[in-house]
Amino acid sequence: MTDLQTLPGGTNSFTAGINERGNIVGGSETVDGQRAALWRNGRVINLGTLEGDVFSEATAINNRGDIVGESCGEAVCHAVLWTRRDR
Repeated sequence: MTDLQTLPGGTNSFTAGINERGNIVGGSETVDGQRAALWRNGRVINLGTLEGDVFSEATAINNRGDIVGESCGEAVCHAVLWTRRDR
């Protein structure tokens, strides 16, 4: 078992998917709320939110490194695709 880091200011995190390369996705608390996160090569990366949104989470990652999840505002959520060129 490995204890994964949280994003800066966070105390909790969760995982939702892993690919064959060992890259893990999920979410982590931050001082600004929950953000989608990618754990790769011993680091945690904040995937952010869509502009104006307050919450995001990543739910799956493929072997190319493409990540899917959601970004939410006060009243609506949007499906999100983060590609390798986005990071």
